[in-house]
Amino acid sequence: MISLHWLILSPLIIGTTAKLMPIKAAKKIMVLFQTALLAAVTMIFVEVRQNGPLLENIGSWPDTIGITLRADLLATAMVFLSCFLFLAMVIFVHNKNYADHLFFFLFLGLESLIIGIFLSNDVFNIFVLIEAA
Repeated sequence: MISLHWLILSPLIIGTTAKLMPIKAAKKIMVLFQTALLAAVTMIFVEVRQNGPLLENIGSWPDTIGITLRADLLATAMVFLSCFLFLAMVIFVHNKNYADHLFFFLFLGLESLIIGIFLSNDVFNIFVLIEAA
């Protein structure tokens, strides 16, 4: 199973690497990445539906101090929906002139923040992610 923090970090990593690639290759990688991310979220959704909510504590800190990610049925459904919409938007802007390196970098940064908002288990983390978005 994929760790929850990779759902948040992977769009940032792919967006950064796509900024360094030629734009045609970056557009193809965006579609492939969004499809893979949607498949990963689907697997997590199935796991949550079968086994109940997932909790991931980042950095081995206690829950009251550290960042805890929680994937329950509602959160994974919202992450699935947002990943599906981001995939549709990447396909839509595939042949547009304004879809350049900076666009995809900011686009995937926004996706990462939205996924973080849905998976966060702390109100302060949600506040920080909303301010960053």
